[in-house]
Amino acid sequence: MTSDENSNLDVQKLNGLWHQSNTCYQGDWRIEFSADGESLTISEQPGSFCCFCVPNCIRKTHRMKKKEGKSWGVNYSYLGRLGGKDVFIEIVDENEIKHMTTDGLMIMRR
Repeated sequence: MTSDENSNLDVQKLNGLWHQSNTCYQGDWRIEFSADGESLTISEQPGSFCCFCVPNCIRKTHRMKKKEGKSWGVNYSYLGRLGGKDVFIEIVDENEIKHMTTDGLMIMRR
């Protein structure tokens, strides 16, 4: 999705529960955008696991502010930091988001 398309997207429609995964991680995350769309919070929900069977006992919360840029091949539109590392998202469309976490790039889907 281009920057122009992102600006036309009602980010409030993205609020709610999303499933996130990569090669060995599976989990659900809740996205909550601020009313003005200038910031968001993404919170890992109970029940996530890595390496296909190891429960993730320490859940993470990512707080981000609206800021555009590019890193690791991701054209992000929201950026934050956690544990000294950048966390960010690229809104691909209403059903897919690229989420750079402190553990690497994940794909979020509805």
